Amino acid sequence: MAHHLITVDKNTYESLQQELIEIRQVVARLEQAQSSTIPKYSQEQMGLLIDNTPAAIAIFDRQMHYLLASRRWREDYNLGDRNIIGCSHYDIFPEISSDWREIHQRCLAGAVEKSQEETFLRANGTIDWIKWEINPWYEDSGEIGGIIIFTQVITALKQAEAELKRLNSDRKQTEQKLQEQAQFLQSIWKGVDYGIYVLDILDDGAEFRFVKFNPAILSMSPVPLEPFLGKTIAEALAADMAHQYRQRYKKCIKLGKSIFFEESFWANDKETCWLLNIMLLLHSASRISQLMVTVTDITERKQAEQERQTFVSLIENSSDFIGFGNINGQPIFVNEAGRKLVGIENLETLENISILDFFLPKDREDLQQRILPSVIERGLWQGEHCFRHFETEEVIPVDYNMFVIKRTETGEPLYMATITRDIRERKQAEEALKASQHFIQRITDSSPNILYIFDLEEQRNVYANHEIAKILGYSHEAIQRMGTQILLKITHPDDWEKVVIHLQNFLIAKDGDIFDLEFRVRQANGEWRWLYSRETPFNRAEDGKIKQILGVSTDITERKQAEIQLQQ
Repeated sequence: MAHHLITVDKNTYESLQQELIEIRQVVARLEQAQSSTIPKYSQEQMGLLIDNTPAAIAIFDRQMHYLLASRRWREDYNLGDRNIIGCSHYDIFPEISSDWREIHQRCLAGAVEKSQEETFLRANGTIDWIKWEINPWYEDSGEIGGIIIFTQVITALKQAEAELKRLNSDRKQTEQKLQEQAQFLQSIWKGVDYGIYVLDILDDGAEFRFVKFNPAILSMSPVPLEPFLGKTIAEALAADMAHQYRQRYKKCIKLGKSIFFEESFWANDKETCWLLNIMLLLHSASRISQLMVTVTDITERKQAEQERQTFVSLIENSSDFIGFGNINGQPIFVNEAGRKLVGIENLETLENISILDFFLPKDREDLQQRILPSVIERGLWQGEHCFRHFETEEVIPVDYNMFVIKRTETGEPLYMATITRDIRERKQAEEALKASQHFIQRITDSSPNILYIFDLEEQRNVYANHEIAKILGYSHEAIQRMGTQILLKITHPDDWEKVVIHLQNFLIAKDGDIFDLEFRVRQANGEWRWLYSRETPFNRAEDGKIKQILGVSTDITERKQAEIQLQQ
């Protein structure tokens, strides 16, 4: 029956109760008329009485044929103007159950039956609640002439009672919910870690007054806020600050929705703090009466944003190619220098290319089979490779670095990045250096003398031309193996002191000074040969001391032997 309920106001409910009282009075008069010695009412008079009573009344004979029916009876049972007098009640209402028929028969036998409430199924399938009473009526002979049925459709009353019960239950639930909400809001008010304050709206938004601060904002404020309670912003704040806040509050009211603004201030430690203020409108009696403002410290977020902006700025201003993408080889970002290097117009172009497109066709297999597996397994790959220019197809030598920047919880790589440097100039310089070195090598190798560079700090030869092998018979590898012992191993013992004194000259030598020396050195075959060396400072260390000397040695063995013979 719940789906048949309707809302009934208090006046309707009281009207239904009044009708019940009137029906009881009619029943009492009828019963009195039947049992008293007062002259009986005529049928016409009885009809007028019944027809004008607010109750639904019908009088039947012993065969349940209609003798009289009130106007209310016709209305309650949708009979309209149909002439039912003399008709069988069971013909009019064929849906009447056998239970009702038994009740009728008991009353025709002299019983009085009644019910305060009972359901009644109508022909159209609807269900009504009725209150009824059935009394027998008697003829002058004292025999039962039929029955009188008094009914009242109390569906509306039942609905009203159910509605009142529901409303009462809803009221209790609402009160409980309001209490729970109040407790919840109070816990939020006291427990949240962000500040909240409430302002009254005065003079239709011309002024605002502080009325409440939650504990969080009292603790986070650099100044005491308690003195502001009950004061307008004009009274509590400096004029320029009050004007600034007033304009923000007015904007919120004008737009009719929540808005936010960020502000910064100097904290006690002279560091900048940032606050996010969100203004919300509070309604009372269908009008906006207050503003609630939440205040959140966003200093860490702002610092992170600034660091991110700085990081992005560094990436965008870097002269190196910097980019990142997913592990499937789909580029997501390439900085401006990178896009310029390979001829990409904008970031949107990255949606249609793969990391393979940056490499030459002949190198793509190497990327898939060697570089990417190394990045996935070790997290890093470094080496030289070549990029291609998307428009000109120019080959660009690069120093390529690829590494993983994010992994899943199980360690699987998700994203990787690259820092790639254009080494075309370096490669050109290397080629030029190689050409220069080749040219110099040809010159030195064409000299009939030994050209060498000796490192005083490391006490070893760092360079020697091919002539050293011709004159002394030592290979380059043999000289490297002797290392710091080279002078001691190849210098004649009688000439060693002279060599030491000679090297001490370079402790105070100036650039351009030249020192010469004649001494004997052992050949690879064990024979001794005389060399005439002229040496000069070649390179200095950071502290200014001479680190390396450049020398030219000439084989003077034959001349020395001739001099010895002449002396002899």
